[in-house]
Amino acid sequence: PNFKKAVYYYKKASENTTDPVTQLKTQNELAKLYLEFKNYSAAASLLDSIKAICGAVKNETAKVEITDNIGYALFKLHDNKGLKEMEKALQARLKTEDSLSIATSYLHLSDYYTHKQPEKAKEYALLAYQHIKKTGNNSQLLEALELLVANTSGADLKHYSSEYIIQKKAIDKNITELKNKLSATESIGLPHIPELRLSVNKAYYKTLLYTLSLMLFFSV
Repeated sequence: PNFKKAVYYYKKASENTTDPVTQLKTQNELAKLYLEFKNYSAAASLLDSIKAICGAVKNETAKVEITDNIGYALFKLHDNKGLKEMEKALQARLKTEDSLSIATSYLHLSDYYTHKQPEKAKEYALLAYQHIKKTGNNSQLLEALELLVANTSGADLKHYSSEYIIQKKAIDKNITELKNKLSATESIGLPHIPELRLSVNKAYYKTLLYTLSLMLFFSV
């Protein structure tokens, strides 16, 4: 239900404006929402349709982000063109100093290679990890650590698994703060923001399930 509400509000926001920049932002956020909830077909279709808006507003950063996300969606749809799009986006991002977007490209490529070439997947995950450390983005750091856990063994596996559990505590703190904000808006009668509830639910369940799997690993 929360996912449907978020989609509804993003679509309404896009329909109620004629400003290309606002349309680009809202539709791009909607596409990222589809990606987060693994609706890759809808994400790819929407991202492809907003390419024209990118050209109109001449927003290169958004264009590169859309290229990367299209590539990621195509990869998840088992379309071989996905890798080329992700690599194109990475090359464009490497010309910038935006560690967060560079890390996103590395995370996508690491995911791509996880079941194909584990060593290459590990290399990309490590590069993502190094860039994320500069940004302090705990959510992305957990993604990098998940990929490192998936593509390492022995001492490295235990090291990254332990770090994952430590970093999860920071995420738990953020989740608590988000829940408090959500409760505050509802207690004074304000309509809650769907994205806020989505971020609480998704962050909580994702970290909970993954941590449980790590606890099982350490108990063996």
